[in-house]
Amino acid sequence: MADSPLNDNDQQPRTEASWCESAPLQQPPAALLAVVQAAGQQLLLLDAAQGATYSHCRLPVALQGAPLTSPDGHWLYWAASDGWVLRFDLQSGNAVLRTRTGQTLQSLALSHDGRWLLAGHAVPHTAVLLDADLSRVRDYTAQALSGGTSSSVDHVATAAARSSFVLTFKSLPEVWEISYSPRAEPIFDGLVHDYRMGEAISSPGFLGVRRTPLQQAREFIQADAAMRHLLLAAPPDKPSTDDVDILNLDIRRRITTLALPQRPRRAAGDVFAIQGKPWIALVTDASGCVLLLDTSQWRPDTRRLGHLCRVASVRTHAATPWLWISHVADADVQDTLLLVDPIDGHTAHTLHVPGAAWAPVQFSADGRRAVLSAQGASGNVQVVDSRSLRTLWQRSLPAIEATYVLSGPTATP
Repeated sequence: MADSPLNDNDQQPRTEASWCESAPLQQPPAALLAVVQAAGQQLLLLDAAQGATYSHCRLPVALQGAPLTSPDGHWLYWAASDGWVLRFDLQSGNAVLRTRTGQTLQSLALSHDGRWLLAGHAVPHTAVLLDADLSRVRDYTAQALSGGTSSSVDHVATAAARSSFVLTFKSLPEVWEISYSPRAEPIFDGLVHDYRMGEAISSPGFLGVRRTPLQQAREFIQADAAMRHLLLAAPPDKPSTDDVDILNLDIRRRITTLALPQRPRRAAGDVFAIQGKPWIALVTDASGCVLLLDTSQWRPDTRRLGHLCRVASVRTHAATPWLWISHVADADVQDTLLLVDPIDGHTAHTLHVPGAAWAPVQFSADGRRAVLSAQGASGNVQVVDSRSLRTLWQRSLPAIEATYVLSGPTATP
């Protein structure tokens, strides 16, 4: 069964915390930057337009992964160490709501309508559904329908166009889709001919588990822009090939397998378009080489950027003409940022920050501004025009771990 009883060791009441101090502003900024510092235990919220401090948070737990912003920009959700989920109030800049959903939180996703969160855990082997106020709604045990050994959750993602969460697992050979649409179709776990002939018993589609069986457990690498296809690879600790399976969620089966020179690194790449055609940029795990996939035919293109290796991340936006590539030039320090034309593969610009390392580039929602953050003791954040590269503002900040662009809260009447 997918549903499981609550574990008293993991279930914690929601509590308010006063970990943040906000600046005395009349209203919050229209857009914010979230700067993570001090091994994840400090959060600085900056006005994205000017770089001034809006709020400063000192946390007893370390932030993990990327933040999730509610559609109205009011709430900021973040996974943290020891299984905590935090909700920051961007309207006030100082209130934090917290709840503990497990012991080791692996991945957190927010529904596109802002009503639901799903927390996937390494320990225990569960996924926990929360509402927007962090109230616990349902637990799902990560195991097969027939029971047996459970698995750590590998990754949780939101498929906005499908109104669903998609889950992969470390050792369970399945992909799950949990729909949060009240109009979701019923789920039939029997044979195909059973439900076509009306013989099978269905379960509700809303918040139910729709399972796609796999030949072996596969981990999430990337998804296409529409979240219709998943790129899945064998776990790195399992002896296997570096092949990547392409799973189509509409028909719930693998449509092709790509034989790649190396296993790609999760979330190191990005999706983009070349002359209207959809592509995915991947970064291989061992050598850090950039690999482009034409997703209209699921065909790798090794000619354009196949020579570019020792790469940490690739980021881009429709408003900028380049792929922004964090490159390890010398001494294993990614102090070089290459701006590469994806059409012909030439490097248009090269930026250096000696003694520091570029974090993955972030873009404003419209893509007109690129946020560059240099990690390290003498780190800094700078915002530049994503086409002209003109610096709009910059600020020196120590011990930067990561920087994220947030939409600001909607002004209250």
